[in-house]
Amino acid sequence: MQIKALHNVSDERLDKVRKTLSYSIEAKELLKVIEDGWPNDKYELHPVVEPHFCTRNLNFYNDISLKGEIISLPDSLRADVRKFII
Repeated sequence: MQIKALHNVSDERLDKVRKTLSYSIEAKELLKVIEDGWPNDKYELHPVVEPHFCTRNLNFYNDISLKGEIISLPDSLRADVRKFII
């Protein structure tokens, strides 16, 4: 799930996204890979991070995963985040 334009999301909603991401194994593993660097082979990744291998241009800013200015959320969090974003 992607939410466009980080600057169009209120601070309150960003805090909720951060809190939700803090419980996500996928988000934690993704942060670790972004910080340590991507391996050459996706099979060297934790299985929950493998789907992100083709879009390796992700960053973390204030504990939120971003692709440019777009918030990128793990699929596992779509339902939780959709509740308060929409």
